Amino acid sequence: MEAKLQRPGEGYQVLRRSFNGAMGQFGGMMILASKYIGGVYKYRDHVGDPGNRLPIEPVPAREQKEALGLLTKNLFSPNAFQFSPRLLSKLSAERYPDFTNPAFLQRRYDVPIHQAVLNLQRAVLDRVYHPTVLGRILDNELMVASPADALSMGLLFNSIQEAVWAEVKNPGASMMINSYRRSLQREHLRKVIAMVLRDAAVPEDARTLARQTLVSLRGQLQGALARPGLKSTAEARAHLSESLARVDEALKANAQRTAF
Repeated sequence: MEAKLQRPGEGYQVLRRSFNGAMGQFGGMMILASKYIGGVYKYRDHVGDPGNRLPIEPVPAREQKEALGLLTKNLFSPNAFQFSPRLLSKLSAERYPDFTNPAFLQRRYDVPIHQAVLNLQRAVLDRVYHPTVLGRILDNELMVASPADALSMGLLFNSIQEAVWAEVKNPGASMMINSYRRSLQREHLRKVIAMVLRDAAVPEDARTLARQTLVSLRGQLQGALARPGLKSTAEARAHLSESLARVDEALKANAQRTAF
């Protein structure tokens, strides 16, 4: 876009609109990919029609795993979003007081890039962790000939956790957790804690897997904070400490609720 949309004597508004449009298309593709996870094909065939297709057919496990891999690599991995500082500095909106200009009423003239990225990530997390989708993943295991033909809920939880918290999982990481990653990790933690504390109407298997996620994450966070010679920013260290405190509080609250 920088190579094709910058012309001498013109503003940067076309570049900004194109960037926003590309982010919107990227987000749409990620949402579309997430629909394969726990997805089913619905056919309107009648009994005896050619092909003998059944009304409901789960999406093949291979396609669901491909979709999950696409999401973890392009949306949840540490390298998912890398924009050059120079590009972000060019994404300015027009400032003419023209009521036909949609930018007239906006409060910021730069692109709120953190919020834009988090909105895409949150939309997909909302989808794959939705109670209906998790319930369908559980039901789909009974609609295939072999467990290997279904995407398990355990694989879903583990894959997302490994991608979102890749920095703390890798003992050799420098722990340079950037601001995109901190926002994503906080959002993921909120989703998992809501399941553990029964604030989300998910299947019980999802709740137990969410608790296992917190237990596993607790150990990884403790190990990361105790790592000798830890190289990280003040924000990253504070983020890790706060995340560990939230995990501890959630596990303690869950134990108290279970006791009663």
